[in-house]
Amino acid sequence: MEQAELDLEIVHQFLVDVGPAAKELVCLFADETKARLLLMDQLASARDWMTLAVEAHALKGASKTYGLVRLPEIARLLEQACRNNDGESSLRIMGDLPDTTNDALDALVREIQVRPFQD
Repeated sequence: MEQAELDLEIVHQFLVDVGPAAKELVCLFADETKARLLLMDQLASARDWMTLAVEAHALKGASKTYGLVRLPEIARLLEQACRNNDGESSLRIMGDLPDTTNDALDALVREIQVRPFQD
């Protein structure tokens, strides 16, 4: 499953570029992403589509930085639905987002643990 979740070239380059701080940065990203999901859920409940679009855009960009594949695509679809004021699609995508996010973060954490920093 990790192969579908991650772009391993990006992950490995991240490890090389960041070095020993990689694990700490991935943990910080995971914590921030989980907090962002809580906020996004509140925004969806409030039907605040424009602010939710901004958060989806931020999630998309951050996810790409860490080599995630599916999560940025789901975030892009959510951003688009929100910008189109398509509440039905936005809520449907939000329903899938927690599982997609957890799968992606789990795959990233496993990959970082398996392939430690390399010179």
